[in-house]
Amino acid sequence: MPGYIRPLDVGRKRKKSIMGSYSPTKEELDAWDWCAKNNVRISYKPEIPGAAPKCWHITIAIGPYKKGEKVHVSPDCYKAGECRAQMYKTCIYYYEKYRK
Repeated sequence: MPGYIRPLDVGRKRKKSIMGSYSPTKEELDAWDWCAKNNVRISYKPEIPGAAPKCWHITIAIGPYKKGEKVHVSPDCYKAGECRAQMYKTCIYYYEKYRK
């Protein structure tokens, strides 16, 4: 059929994410939102860059972004499926510590 554009992902199998699936609770989403609005940036990064890293660290930066800033990196190492849950726990920690 001329003129019809077919979506690219129709009929294709999706690849399974190495990060697993984690659905945050409402409390975790509220804490994430508060952190984003108050310049508390929490994320995760691989210990060793590569195609499928096995170990991840939580990174934390507080305050407005500055070029070349150093972020705080957690000493603990988490598996790919656990790092999102730990990231949200860290968000809740900072939310409860600074929201007053």
